[in-house]
Amino acid sequence: MDIEREILSRIDDMSQDLVSLTKDLIKIECIVTPGSSNSEYTEIVKFLEGKYRSIGLEVKLVSASKEKASEINYAHPRHNILGLLKGIDGNPMLEIFAHLDTVNVGDAHLWKTEPFNPVEQEGRIYGLGVIDARCSLAAAFYATKAIVDAGVKLKGNLLLAGAVDDEVGSDPLSWPGTPYLVEEGHELSGWGLPDMVINAEASGLDTIWGAFTGRLIFEVEIEGKRAHAGTPHGVNA
Repeated sequence: MDIEREILSRIDDMSQDLVSLTKDLIKIECIVTPGSSNSEYTEIVKFLEGKYRSIGLEVKLVSASKEKASEINYAHPRHNILGLLKGIDGNPMLEIFAHLDTVNVGDAHLWKTEPFNPVEQEGRIYGLGVIDARCSLAAAFYATKAIVDAGVKLKGNLLLAGAVDDEVGSDPLSWPGTPYLVEEGHELSGWGLPDMVINAEASGLDTIWGAFTGRLIFEVEIEGKRAHAGTPHGVNA
């Protein structure tokens, strides 16, 4: 059996474990709102740290500065979790990325199941954040575990990343999660920026996209003097 088939076979054998881990992650509440404390991430970060270390990954918790967190009125620290499987040469480095937080429950009366008590029905899991992005965190872990268990020695590094504050909905991109990791966090971790990234957030189980929609935020300064339209003292830009 070649290496690829060996790894895929191990993943198939662990399919129920993957489901169980996804359900365990759903049970961990991690809903973030402006002004909230940093305690929302404590449980899920500690849980993932234990899982990562159990398969021999080196783990680092990376948090943006108090100033960065304060921009959106959040407490500090806000730990992004990184788990590294070292390769023989150390490069290139591939990162598998997912976020730790979820949206809120919404109208609880519309739920047919308990948001934090996941259930399986007809081959599906129902619970808050199951597809965005608890299943992604679980899948990244078991993909890595299959490589480790198969005794495969990668040439480059494999990095698992769990980022904070994806669902905060604030602009510009100032929250202490992914933008911070790109701008500072990866370099400060000592492992550097990845050469390639898989965004593991599910966009349909039948499709793997080779690119991801981005956006550009910019500011335009216009000279003038603002005023209400009914007043004479403004200066039209």
